[in-house]
Amino acid sequence: MICPGCSAANREERRFCKSCGARLKAGCSRCGFENEVDSAYCGGCGVKFAGPANAAVNAAPRTQSQPPGTVRAAAENRISEQDMAELLESRKKVSAAPRKEGAGPFGQDDIDALFSS
Repeated sequence: MICPGCSAANREERRFCKSCGARLKAGCSRCGFENEVDSAYCGGCGVKFAGPANAAVNAAPRTQSQPPGTVRAAAENRISEQDMAELLESRKKVSAAPRKEGAGPFGQDDIDALFSS
């Protein structure tokens, strides 16, 4: 593979030029296929690249996107102030409950106390 930056010959499996360090291949943002940086279409999925601006997008490391709705779901799973207060109060009850000798930091009575409220 000939480097588009300095014209040095490189082995086909190289991603960066051995002489100047220029990127020789760019991963497709759609399928991850390693394309030459001057490719107009992806060799893996056939998507048309937008042009010179696309080289910067495709040269960036491929990241795994989050499933749709992940951010919204995370926001919906936040604990309200009232729920937090109730959880802290339950913790106080468990901490204040008498423990059996040798039962360790938490015993079955502690666990039962959490669910008896």
